[in-house]
Amino acid sequence: MVEEAPQAYKDVDAVVDVSHNLGIATKVAKLVPIGVIKGLSDEDSELERLKAKRLAEMQKNISSQQKIEETTRTVSEKSSENPRDFTS
Repeated sequence: MVEEAPQAYKDVDAVVDVSHNLGIATKVAKLVPIGVIKGLSDEDSELERLKAKRLAEMQKNISSQQKIEETTRTVSEKSSENPRDFTS
């Protein structure tokens, strides 16, 4: 699992102070996070599982269809050959 790197972000308080002091922004409130939501809900996880299962089924069906087409093509090629066409 890939996590965010905290060192990639600037200190938000420092950025707000500089912006306020330069006059490009005005401080009006300080927001404090009250929670973090990570991951998928049970319902989302179930949908992802079903999607993966359906994709696997589709890939299996495509593979089977390709094998059938290859067999049909091989049989067709062999049946179109006339034994008299071959001479020793």
